[in-house]
Amino acid sequence: MQKNNINIKSFFESFVNLLKFYSDMENQGRSSPDRRPSLELECTMPEIQPLKQRQPKFNWLVVDFACLLGVGLTCLLFKLVAVPYHRGFYCDDDSINKPYKHSTVPSSVLYSVGFALAYLVISVTEWCHERNDKRSGKRCEGVPFKIGPLQLNSLLVRLCSLFVSFAFGGLTTIFVTDIGKYTVGRLRPHFLSICKAPSFVFMNCSHTYILDDVCTGDPSLLREGRLSFPSGHASFSGTIWSKVLINVKS
Repeated sequence: MQKNNINIKSFFESFVNLLKFYSDMENQGRSSPDRRPSLELECTMPEIQPLKQRQPKFNWLVVDFACLLGVGLTCLLFKLVAVPYHRGFYCDDDSINKPYKHSTVPSSVLYSVGFALAYLVISVTEWCHERNDKRSGKRCEGVPFKIGPLQLNSLLVRLCSLFVSFAFGGLTTIFVTDIGKYTVGRLRPHFLSICKAPSFVFMNCSHTYILDDVCTGDPSLLREGRLSFPSGHASFSGTIWSKVLINVKS
């Protein structure tokens, strides 16, 4: 019994001494923080290198212009060679018996003004974006594009790319619209006034459907008189200004 009491007493003394030891170590660490072992992990992050902008390739510019030239030549061939579908008409159809009037906005004026205004809006928008981005530091100087002695900065390169893609979209719209025009052959509202058919065609007219080519008017006017639908003015204007709006919003 006495031996067990001695063992318990020695155990408690050892436990108290151990607590004192840890207490002294903690007080010593608080008094000298530089001597404490650091548990913070030091990690070294690799330096992030900025992405280097690649110089635009001359091959891509050639491809873009080749596609633009191909669509442009196709549209020109439609205007010069293609023949619209010859649709018949009723001799008493009032929807195509309107007086002939010259076009208020010719196609040449529509295309030239449409492209010019669109290019002006795109140029001003891109210049403003370039200026704001440089002030805020969001955009760095791009790699200049060089063609022999000619050197273009990043803004001019971006404008050239936008102009080519914009022109390609406009010419593609004209091409698709012409396909519809020449395939459908819808008669314009003034077709009978430019047809100038012989008088016997309209004598005793009782809703007769005429399939024969009886018109004797100007061939160029008759050709345009069969290209009423779809509207080239509507399709071109809608496409051009939709692309301008998307460019401004972006």
